[in-house]
Amino acid sequence: MKARVVAVLAVAAISLCMAVEVPAQIGIELCTGQLASAPIEQPYLSRLENGLERLSSGSTGAVPELEQLFGQASTILVMLREEALVDALAFAQAVERALKVGGSEAVLTEPALATAWARFRLTFADSLQTGDCPGEAEELLAKVRLWPIADTGIAAGVIASHGALLVRLGRLHGAIETLRPFLEAEVPPLDFTELRTRFAALNNLGAALRQSGERTRVARVYQKALTLVLDPASVALIRTDRDRLTYESGLAKLYLNFAALMLFNQDTDKTWPYLQKAHIALERSGQTES
Repeated sequence: MKARVVAVLAVAAISLCMAVEVPAQIGIELCTGQLASAPIEQPYLSRLENGLERLSSGSTGAVPELEQLFGQASTILVMLREEALVDALAFAQAVERALKVGGSEAVLTEPALATAWARFRLTFADSLQTGDCPGEAEELLAKVRLWPIADTGIAAGVIASHGALLVRLGRLHGAIETLRPFLEAEVPPLDFTELRTRFAALNNLGAALRQSGERTRVARVYQKALTLVLDPASVALIRTDRDRLTYESGLAKLYLNFAALMLFNQDTDKTWPYLQKAHIALERSGQTES
């Protein structure tokens, strides 16, 4: 009996130590249970908690400060991710906890803050995918889609990323319904980021239709994507060498998708031309030496 009591007390002591140390020093990554190796950015979190407290108290002056802090959170998350993904995820979770405790309802009543938080969640979701946690990323973005996001580019990014995650998780019907608006969109993209978002969304819509057996509709989706990226207005959005690399790589992938579709339809005469176009796009992107 005595030994049993000692064992229970030992477990309790360990738990108390962990309760004191873990929140201040490390976070637990959602999917794998790994522990972060570096302290969470406590000075930043203190400023965030203070701003949230002021917002909940009705201070309108907290809005621009919090908008800036959300932007900083995205930057910190990317920087931490470059060093250690687990540390980045621990920081992102700490930010989310602070928002939940500090009054997320007040944040969502301000479109500017909802937009800034949505941008942060996009970065968080991307980090979770990098850590092979698509389910957790999908849950984050499913909620964001209901928010009053003021920036149309961010809103489109949320929908496109959510649709891609649904494809990855095999929830094809949901993915098709989520990504369908990109097929019907007629307004030209405003910048290269929006062009890339739409292009990725159409590729994922095509993948969802193909996997669900609706192959007759895939060609229309791919043609829409091709028309989008070859439009001179879209080409004019390319500003940097990195943009060009992304553009040509995406174009090559699209041509390969066309080739696979033609091959499936046993139209071999059209398969080879698409493969040639894919090869040329890869050459322009510097991904092949031939």
